[in-house]
Formats: sequence, C-alpha cells, structure tokens
Amino acid sequence: MRNVDKEERLYVGRYNDIEAIELQKNDTLVNLSTTCSTAYTEPHSNIHIPLRDDPSCRYTDFQTAAKETVTRYRQGDTVAVVCGAGQSRSVAVAAAVLCVVESIDFEDALDRCKMGDISPQPTLENYAQRYAN
Repeated sequence: MRNVDKEERLYVGRYNDIEAIELQKNDTLVNLSTTCSTAYTEPHSNIHIPLRDDPSCRYTDFQTAAKETVTRYRQGDTVAVVCGAGQSRSVAVAAAVLCVVESIDFEDALDRCKMGDISPQPTLENYAQRYAN
C-alpha cells in the first residue's frame, strides 16, 4: 500500500495488501477488483465497485468509484483504494481523486499514485483525466 496524499489518508495498492495499513472504524476500503469480492468486514466500511481493467470499462462506473472516494475522503476517512495488482484501476481512481481534493495537475497526481513506470490502462487513464477536469 502506498500513501499518495499530503494528509496521509489516501492509499492505493493491491487488494491482498490491505492489511499493511490499519483502517479504523470510520475509514473506508474501496475495492475496484472484479475478482476479489470478499470484503474485510471489521472495523471499517467496505465499498465494492468492480471496474473492468480494459477498454470495456464504463465511465459511469469509474465516476461512481471516484465520487464515493472523494466523499469519504472529505468526510475525514482514511481511504484505501485497491484493485488486483494495484497498478491500473486503483491508480486511475486515486489520481482523479487527488486532482479534486488537492487541486493538483493530473500528471502530478498520476506520478504520485503509480508504481514505477507502470501506467493505468489507457481507457482508465482517460477517464481519470476526464473526471479530474
């Protein structure tokens, strides 16, 4: 799990790494995986919004994930955004959220969220830019 915001309340990573951070009662796990539907039940909130990691992903699904993440973040929650590999779906959503909550440029947000040189799937990256604007 990687912390990506200045307040240390927005994390991005793999679903299997969620135990690396300690989410509390008022915190939120946003699970974007299409295959990992089993949610951790205690003590935090769990939101499962499956996003496809290919061009068939719908913008409305991406928008729902980003809006829910922004809402929870603005409520003061620590939010962990996860997907299967922690490199595409979660990175795209977290970058879009960073643009909104910190009013930063999309490329800066993307650089803070991605792991090395691996970028999100192009459709998801386009959706993230669209949402951020």
